[in-house]
Amino acid sequence: MRSPRFSIVIPSYNRHKYVGFAIDSALSQTFTDFEVVVLDDGSTDGAIEVIKSFGSRIKLICQENRGAEAARSRGVSAACGEYVVLLDDDDMLFPTALATYDRLIRDLQEPPVILGAVVRFYDRAALPPSDSDDTIEYLQFADYLSRDVPVSLTCSQLVVKRSVALGTGAFRPERTAFPFDIPDMMLRLGTSGPFIILRRPSTVAYRQHSSNTVKAVDYLIESSSCLGRLERRGAYPGGAARRFDRYACIGTMALFWVSKAVRRRCYRTALNLLLDSAPMILAGLIKRSWRCFCSPAPLSRL
Repeated sequence: MRSPRFSIVIPSYNRHKYVGFAIDSALSQTFTDFEVVVLDDGSTDGAIEVIKSFGSRIKLICQENRGAEAARSRGVSAACGEYVVLLDDDDMLFPTALATYDRLIRDLQEPPVILGAVVRFYDRAALPPSDSDDTIEYLQFADYLSRDVPVSLTCSQLVVKRSVALGTGAFRPERTAFPFDIPDMMLRLGTSGPFIILRRPSTVAYRQHSSNTVKAVDYLIESSSCLGRLERRGAYPGGAARRFDRYACIGTMALFWVSKAVRRRCYRTALNLLLDSAPMILAGLIKRSWRCFCSPAPLSRL
């Protein structure tokens, strides 16, 4: 049988309040050539009953709790689609998300990595309206490491060609970089190109609530040196030729968490992170300064 164009992969753990909305948004796409793979990572709050209520419309995989990275990896391995569309269990896809991604893939000769356009909404607030016209606006770069604009990364924005995802080892069955698993994933995909950043229409609605991982600021600060350690171990592609670009990506994030630590008066943690990441932070500052003298990538339209 022919593989579907897309596999929407939803790793889930203890989100009984939200996972039904995520699955329903996946099943409500205007583009119909897709499958939905839900990986329940040992939920104990009744979420599995919500997931099972969708019956044969989804492919359900259950495992003991092993964490987000392992759940995502197993879901991608079980997927059959040409492209994998990640969706967190507390986020939602707009109905035209897959149709938008398909237009980009067809018109841009199958780019291996696309970053969707996200809007944020607060829990219990109404879902923001989607764009009313068919215009697609995007930025194109040689690869992720070549981009000249900052990006705010969420798991649900990532669309990646499945063969590329498996070939680069972007999805790992073990805990490696959590809670910085998404930046880690992007660095592992860093030299795969072209890399597309979608600006509009919006494709992902990111739900902000009290248990978002980004709310655990102290935990994030303490963990923020993991990307630098992985870089020093040679985890990321590009070799010496792309070291500066990798350093700039990691250093920009490290500087952000140093400033967070200072604002929270965690001075020893801030100093340790600063010393540990100093060459990368310097690269990030140099690249940021260089952008002031360069013309930004042009916005393209379909």
